[in-house]
Amino acid sequence: MRTYFGAALATAQVVALDSASAAAHAHVRAAQSMERNGLVTHSDVLLASVRANELDAQLAAAAGGATLARRQLATLLAMPGAVADVAPHFPSGEALRAEVAPDTVEANAAPRADLRAAALGAQSAALDARRVRAAYLPRLNAFGRYDWHALSRPYEGLPSWTAGVMLSWSPFNGGGMLSDVRRADAQRAAAGTAAQAADAQARFEEAQTRTDLVVALQRLQLADLSAAQAVEAHRIVT
Repeated sequence: MRTYFGAALATAQVVALDSASAAAHAHVRAAQSMERNGLVTHSDVLLASVRANELDAQLAAAAGGATLARRQLATLLAMPGAVADVAPHFPSGEALRAEVAPDTVEANAAPRADLRAAALGAQSAALDARRVRAAYLPRLNAFGRYDWHALSRPYEGLPSWTAGVMLSWSPFNGGGMLSDVRRADAQRAAAGTAAQAADAQARFEEAQTRTDLVVALQRLQLADLSAAQAVEAHRIVT
């Protein structure tokens, strides 16, 4: 979405700067005519030329930026060979207001994959810490065995079986187990802190986005009024 509207903004900047450059060059020609008639000095003509050249430089930079923005958008759309066919544009104010429902600001944010990943990471670290601690506990194992002797061996083919239970515990293994427990606890604490930080950052971004949406809607209303005023001023001048 940002790439699309970035390309649309770059294209609009090229259009605006092209009109500004044309107007600046027309002003230079008017200044040259006034200089020939003795109404302005040569310094005024040079000043107008400098301004026109600045706009030409801005226009060239904007045109290059618009091409790169369209190329990036085409790459994102898996159309790297169709850069010229990508022509993003801004929707109208009415379309934007129709897209943004009145309760959008109060709507609940959709679940985020990064927050789920952070929460699962914290859960994984907690389970790993439990696993390391469980390895320090005594172990109880059971085993069984069933044998069948061949006729050419002792017992002449009689079967035999064995069953048993084994209890093992290593209360001291040189400190390795204690080190593993502390490392697992540290990883659990780090994962939990990272999950809390991600959640706090997500809440901040959500609040910031809601504020940006309210400001954007107000700016859209102001932009519509400014555009209407500019159209009316152009009509009067014409």
